[in-house]
Amino acid sequence: MKTLFASCLIGLAVFIYLGGSIQLPKFGKAKRKICGHFKSNKENQEFLEYLWLLKSELSTGVNIANVDLNVPDHRLANRVNLIFALAAQTGTAVTPSLNRFIKQAKNEIELKQEIESELASTKATVYILACLPIFGLALGNLLNGNSIGWLVGTSIGRICLLLAIALNLLGILWINRLIKRSLIA
Repeated sequence: MKTLFASCLIGLAVFIYLGGSIQLPKFGKAKRKICGHFKSNKENQEFLEYLWLLKSELSTGVNIANVDLNVPDHRLANRVNLIFALAAQTGTAVTPSLNRFIKQAKNEIELKQEIESELASTKATVYILACLPIFGLALGNLLNGNSIGWLVGTSIGRICLLLAIALNLLGILWINRLIKRSLIA
């Protein structure tokens, strides 16, 4: 019974430790973070709405000088300012460039959100696989295998335990790195 309690405590410690390093998918939540690029779906929607309003205002024939350019804080905001600065310098129409930019921004936002939703299952799988050895230890103790006693009580067991923990943490770090690289690409 003591070994079962010890395995539960080890499992809880690993669960708490892994919970901080692996971001589980937040189903049903509006806020999602994708490597710092897009902070939330609400922010993306506000930015796209701003662009559509700006486009409709410009299509009515309003002078560029009379347009309010309080661009919402977004990582793509500098591109909007660049479009207007370029149009002011060259004297060209802003609407065609703005239309292309709106289409590109919408596609980019949708792509990032799709990538994040596809990677949510990968993150959950990593979490489950990282906790699997703990469940194996608990099952072994339930079947009177005394696996925790062997891992803690013998020198070979301690080496195996340390090696298993190190490889498990290395695998988690590796998967997190792969996920971050796929989001950046």
